[in-house]
Amino acid sequence: MRGKEFALPPGLLAPGKNTGSTEHEWALPSPLEEACALFVLARFENSFAATRDLIRVTPGEIEQLAFLCRNRVLVKEHVEQMLEFREKVLLAYDKLVRSYEENRKGDSEESPLHLPAATCRDSSCPVQPGQDTPSHD
Repeated sequence: MRGKEFALPPGLLAPGKNTGSTEHEWALPSPLEEACALFVLARFENSFAATRDLIRVTPGEIEQLAFLCRNRVLVKEHVEQMLEFREKVLLAYDKLVRSYEENRKGDSEESPLHLPAATCRDSSCPVQPGQDTPSHD
């Protein structure tokens, strides 16, 4: 009895397309765009603190990631890039929430959710097209 046969040889994603690697190429999105999307979701669900907890990486998670890197389950450089990305997202998210809460002081009723063509696609988002950081008026 022979072992399992695979349709494609190792390193091939499609017939005739040898990639030389089994690893996928990917690029991180903009931390600000990620923070904006999470801000809009958190605002809609009224869960700023819960969303913040999802973005941040706990010391326990860092310990687990370090263990996986030491045992060569994960590539250390990729993990470091992702941790840096998450930190940038968290900083931008915190600025968005802080700005939103400062702008909401004194307002008694909730404004409706609008979806203009702004970076956050939400009129309450303090980031406007072309800005790299939230405005703090």
